[in-house]
Amino acid sequence: MITLARFLDIPPSTMTSLIDNLHKRQLVKRKYSENNRREVIVEATSKAEKIIVEFNKLIHAKFSKTLSQTESITLAKLINKFNQPFL
Repeated sequence: MITLARFLDIPPSTMTSLIDNLHKRQLVKRKYSENNRREVIVEATSKAEKIIVEFNKLIHAKFSKTLSQTESITLAKLINKFNQPFL
């Protein structure tokens, strides 16, 4: 989780709290590394992936009203690129 905390530029304790809350809501699952028991691997659940897809659809619909088709396609590509490390 330290890698995620660094990526988001937040303290590790804050990251732990966020992951705890997401885990309680069944949006992430934790796995422990086979090589290092202190290393926690956090993965999005299928429930979270569905939420991400729906969120992306809502964002796309919202912005497609004000953006050109080219801008809308670019936005969709950027959102997908951003989401890749999390899926």
